[in-house]
Amino acid sequence: MSDGRPVAAKTGTTQEFRDAWTVGFTPQIAVGVWAGNNDNRPMKGGSDGVFVAAPIWNEFMTKVMAGQPIEKFVAYDTYKPDIGKQLADGNVSKMKARIIYYNTKSGKVVSEKKALQTDPKKIEKRIEYIPADGSDSSNSNGVVDIALPNPNDPMFKRWAVPLPETKDNKKK
Repeated sequence: MSDGRPVAAKTGTTQEFRDAWTVGFTPQIAVGVWAGNNDNRPMKGGSDGVFVAAPIWNEFMTKVMAGQPIEKFVAYDTYKPDIGKQLADGNVSKMKARIIYYNTKSGKVVSEKKALQTDPKKIEKRIEYIPADGSDSSNSNGVVDIALPNPNDPMFKRWAVPLPETKDNKKK
């Protein structure tokens, strides 16, 4: 950013320019910007994340951070993650993982076979990471529980409602 603030950011683009994105952060805030067409049509050729999403990210961050103190990033060895130290350190090979299916109404675990035969709206799929030594985990049995996004959740679908058609964005 032009005020000398430390930032970290990554841009990306999918094949055929269907999606462009920029994800970045300062010590105070993390922000992601996605650009593309909700109906999966490609954008114009050359619509890389650096040209499409990054300027939006930069403008937003400049406005949000105006007047905020400039902070430095904390050195890694002074930061202690709350959960999953092995996961945070990238030692995934030293961890085990399993998929657990839950009935969303009762909260009870169901078998994979039963989950696949049940209405997906009634099932929540989670990945549980188990550190090899069982330490630094989120609960007493040594399991770091991570919920996966549920595409059947009504809020999951809300963002994808396309913008109304105007003379400027009419399908061709």
